[in-house]
Amino acid sequence: MRKAIEFRNFSGGYGVSEDYRKLHDFLTICQEKNFSYARLDWMITHRPYLEEGNLCRIGIWEEGQAVVATALFDTALSDIFLIAARGYETLYEEMIGCACGHMANDGGKPLRLFINDENLGLQKAACKMGFSKTNQKEPVAAFDLRRCPLEESDLLDQTHREAGYQIVS
Repeated sequence: MRKAIEFRNFSGGYGVSEDYRKLHDFLTICQEKNFSYARLDWMITHRPYLEEGNLCRIGIWEEGQAVVATALFDTALSDIFLIAARGYETLYEEMIGCACGHMANDGGKPLRLFINDENLGLQKAACKMGFSKTNQKEPVAAFDLRRCPLEESDLLDQTHREAGYQIVS
């Protein structure tokens, strides 16, 4: 039997905190293309770009102590990313409601949901709640070593290897 899913807001500040670690671990497991753990790392450590005062608006859904979903922004409110673990897609409408209620930009900039083209469930939930699809896209840089296996020597030149750099996964 599932435990109750509880919502709360992010309680960490700028930099590494317990909530940052929980979200980092969650994003590492989910492997969401639109908002990876690397994007979280960049977002949480980049002043002056980060709207630090709005970190408390990030939404976290937990089952027990485990994060099962989150509503995030990338440095500035208005560009919202919604991520749910597999099996928790029923949270989509609640997540969109959270974004609309707690993450709307006070500066009047319209709220935009960034939804992966492959996530039809989230697209349907967004349409149901009054959002419409646009032709705007956000390119995501990703290098999938499983699809293009290379030797470490192909990616790092001799100078970097001698300096001690290495690629790990």
